[in-house]
Amino acid sequence: MFYPPLQMVEIMFGRGLIRVLFATETFAMGVNMPARTVVFSNLRKHDGIKFRDLRPGEYTQMSGRAGRRGKDPVGTVIVNCNSDIPEASTLNAVILGTPTKLESQFRLTFNMILNLLRIEDLKVEEMMKRSFAESVGQRMLPKQQALLDHSASLLAALKPPTCPNKMCDIPAMYEAFASYQRLEKRYRGYLIDTPLMRPGRVVLLEHPMKYPAPTYAVIISVNTTTTPARLLAVPAHSCSNSDGGACAVWIKPSAVASLTKMIMQVELGLVSGLVREGAMVDKLATQLHSLASRKTAATNLATVDPFSNAKQLPIEFHELETERETARARFDAEVRASSCPLAQCHLRAAHTAAALRSRSTRLGAAISDGALQLMPDFQARISVLRTLRYIDDENAVLLKGRVAREINTVDSLIATELIFDNVITELDPTEMVALLSVLVFQEKNTDSTNFDFPPRLQPIADALVNTAVAVAKAQQKCGMQIDERDYVKSALHFGVFEVVYEWARQTPFRDICRLTEVQEGSIVRCITRLDESCKEIRNAARIIGDPVLFAKSEEGSRLIKRDIVFASSLYVA
Repeated sequence: MFYPPLQMVEIMFGRGLIRVLFATETFAMGVNMPARTVVFSNLRKHDGIKFRDLRPGEYTQMSGRAGRRGKDPVGTVIVNCNSDIPEASTLNAVILGTPTKLESQFRLTFNMILNLLRIEDLKVEEMMKRSFAESVGQRMLPKQQALLDHSASLLAALKPPTCPNKMCDIPAMYEAFASYQRLEKRYRGYLIDTPLMRPGRVVLLEHPMKYPAPTYAVIISVNTTTTPARLLAVPAHSCSNSDGGACAVWIKPSAVASLTKMIMQVELGLVSGLVREGAMVDKLATQLHSLASRKTAATNLATVDPFSNAKQLPIEFHELETERETARARFDAEVRASSCPLAQCHLRAAHTAAALRSRSTRLGAAISDGALQLMPDFQARISVLRTLRYIDDENAVLLKGRVAREINTVDSLIATELIFDNVITELDPTEMVALLSVLVFQEKNTDSTNFDFPPRLQPIADALVNTAVAVAKAQQKCGMQIDERDYVKSALHFGVFEVVYEWARQTPFRDICRLTEVQEGSIVRCITRLDESCKEIRNAARIIGDPVLFAKSEEGSRLIKRDIVFASSLYVA
């Protein structure tokens, strides 16, 4: 239903002249009037692809019409079951389910970027920061900045580690150690793929810079759905919960130094990952303490080689194993060459400084503009604008860019390329508005391959498709993730191509409706927006100094602006 009838229904419904209103789900959500009672004939709908249950947000939006403020103490909502009574689970999901998660709909466009580039006081990056998608990250900025300042102060106060005995090269030794540790973490990451890594296995956690002594832990759950995979374990020296008892913690597979032969019995509640503290966890922690303190611990906690059947592992593992052994040998050589009794202390000091530098770098990257979610898309679009000569290398807007930022109702790049290629200028006003209608029309189920155009319109359609393909290829070349065919189908819609052409030739409205299956409301909406597009083309002609294009755009606007399409609103002041 297009605008005037919709207004008429709302006016009559509000005055009480319509007692019962039957409406589709879309119209029911759009009627801006409350009612005493809302009746659902069904809780399922067809979304264009398949039948599905109503979402909680859709149900709430429609059922929320029930109850007139100041007139009804309550609003009544009735679900007409007919012969199919919904399951209790279905009713619970529709009525009490979790609403659809809000997602930011902010999208960068070429027109937006060109308009923001001319404003000195507002950068595109600042606009992106104000979007809903960046709201969480922006709220974290003060905390991250404080952490960065704290890390910077610690790093500034930290003196570079030096060997008083001048017996070792600390930077070279730590570089060899860090290289080995990186390979060791990747090597241990393959533990998750071994059959020995299962609930109940007692493992050894060891990190020279974190634990002063080996720490045993028992695996209670293995989660391979995350990236990287995680292990839920109870360490012998774990953090305590609020009651002072032991608690399970998530660890990375790279934190596991070795696997022991010991296997403990783990309750099912722990294996599922639903329980992370309590009596069962305390019992495991107590058993670990007992094992670690027994004299026979060395025998009971003997290690097992998890890669004894390494043939089942990929070739990358064997290459990594070779690199790891080489790095280990290099580190051992550095330690032997130093012969410094304080080598371990030097390594700890170097590790502390490296960790602070890494943390500062990570925090600096997190609060920079480069961390914005839309930054890659923004950089790709800037590259497109430079390639097509809309802006120069200094991001100054050129003539084509000044024209493109005047065009808001259609794809600004395609329209600008049509203007500068003289495609629009060579058409008469009726053909020009027909061409623009292809860019304005919004029906997504239409494609140029589905229409048999009259001979007089076929060259225009071909020129449009060729221009859109050229623009798509330019975007692909600059790294934008688009498909050429999909881009052309989304930008060009020929559903009212001939309809608008005939309308501009003064054909009556009832006659043009016979030329297409498109609804009358869609035709009216398209022609109304088309008038705005003609005004934008007129402004573009003024910028480039083209009096012919200026006159044609004015004439095109005059030809389509008539009759019922531009009727006044039915609302009464």
